[in-house]
Amino acid sequence: MNYIEFNDAMYAYNPIGYLPMNESEFKRSFRVAIENKGISKIITIGQIVYGFILGGVLYMSPDEVDEVKFNIISLSKK
Repeated sequence: MNYIEFNDAMYAYNPIGYLPMNESEFKRSFRVAIENKGISKIITIGQIVYGFILGGVLYMSPDEVDEVKFNIISLSKK
């Protein structure tokens, strides 16, 4: 579990190295988890998946710059 501070709050996320990924490729790769509602939210910017929520936990790449991570966190709350 990794942590990042954003708007005076700490957020936890699980690091996952193969994101970002093309949205259609992501949906093919995670079809079963999406259909079984294991993945409750897919976070995209354009046609690229930058993160997702699985079991109430945010997953995103630890290699992204902080600005992108902040965008992912913001989008995950909508």
